Amino acid sequence: MATGDFLFYFYKKSHFMTSKLITFAAVMTFCCIVTNKTSAQEKGKVLTVRTLEVVDDSYQGKIVIMEEDGKTSEIKLQRFKPGVFVDNSKRIHEALNSVIERGYKIIGTSGGAGAVFLVTNYIFQKDESKK
Repeated sequence: MATGDFLFYFYKKSHFMTSKLITFAAVMTFCCIVTNKTSAQEKGKVLTVRTLEVVDDSYQGKIVIMEEDGKTSEIKLQRFKPGVFVDNSKRIHEALNSVIERGYKIIGTSGGAGAVFLVTNYIFQKDESKK
């Protein structure tokens, strides 16, 4: 293959790959735009409940409820130990049920733990089917 033929072949092949890459990028951008339009923020605001259970006395365990408008309320929990596990569970259960009774539904949860604490997040959104 002569040098000129090789350059033409290389140009043709790289042009083909560039157009494929541009097409792929355009499709991915479109998908991201469509996905973002259906996010929870577009559908409505969220209410968040976060529980913090602490094993030692380094911090006060609590339930924090953050309303759609950003206002917060707190419910204290006892130190996480075997004797109070049921009591703390009841408080968490009551807090979650009180949010559900106000017309919200859970749309997501997450949790994690460190050396001395357990954190759980509950994300709620107004249940549109109950209007």
